[in-house]
Amino acid sequence: MSTPAARIADLRLDGRNLASLVKSLSAAERTGVLTVRAHSVVRTVSLREGQPVFATSNDRDERFNGVLLQKNLVSLPDLMRAVEKMVRESRRLGEILVREGMLTQAKVAEGLRFQITDILCHVLPIRDGDITFSEQPVPPHDDIGFRTPVNSLIREALFRVQAFHRIMDEVGGTSAVFVLSDSWRDEVATAGLSGEQERALDHLSEPCTLDQICERSEGMHDFDVCRLVWVLLTIGAIKRME
Repeated sequence: MSTPAARIADLRLDGRNLASLVKSLSAAERTGVLTVRAHSVVRTVSLREGQPVFATSNDRDERFNGVLLQKNLVSLPDLMRAVEKMVRESRRLGEILVREGMLTQAKVAEGLRFQITDILCHVLPIRDGDITFSEQPVPPHDDIGFRTPVNSLIREALFRVQAFHRIMDEVGGTSAVFVLSDSWRDEVATAGLSGEQERALDHLSEPCTLDQICERSEGMHDFDVCRLVWVLLTIGAIKRME
């Protein structure tokens, strides 16, 4: 049976961040490959029925070998020997590591999950670049088992952003007014919020400004409250009132 031709669409962010676009593709349960080109960096996100299952990047800082070292999954000498054999034999690094007994297949899969998460956390906050979505079959990648919900990925990615003015631009300033959305329970259920973060939602059953949310969210730094509001707005747990 022949594989159906991919349908490719150029996408525009129109002032949104990529997280909002991925959230839309996830809600629509789309299957395909999202490609993001920003300067010389090209990253891809594979979605299967709306769930991210794989990601790639040509950024040297996001390579698999670096992730293995950062997560202390392999020693530097073992990694260097494996990389030499990978280049010499034109095989995948994970395959070499398992064959040589340096890592188990389960540890290779764990390292790949870390790598996929890091790539997604780098790509989700971006606001510009050339973006295409190729609607095509995507394998389940069951050997990796990456099953982190989109809302949880968005939370982790946006909480890594340190630029205060960027966050304020996204939420609309201190006088912006927010309230819970009709679907907030479903959205929060897969966001992986801490108990402290969930308690901040208690103040949003009625319209509340960002200033008021910060004032009432005891135990949280205002900076983290601002990032939390950004997350909740992006995943659709709250909405901004005009």
